Amino acid sequence: MIKKITSSFNNAPIFYGLVLILMAIISLALRIYFKESFKMKDHDVMSWKAYVNSWAFIFLLFVMGVCLILRNI
Repeated sequence: MIKKITSSFNNAPIFYGLVLILMAIISLALRIYFKESFKMKDHDVMSWKAYVNSWAFIFLLFVMGVCLILRNI
């Protein structure tokens, strides 16, 4: 399964790079739309961890997409 995913990334890196960047933009738009508070006092511990991890996931999606595109150029 992992070989199939990595081989598809190698076969069409620009397409999958754009898909990952699009997913990051959509996730970012949804995160901004829901307007959750940045204050720790408004969250419990697990909610705050999930909130921070969602921002990290958006950042990683964007970086992976850019890396895939730049690798092909």
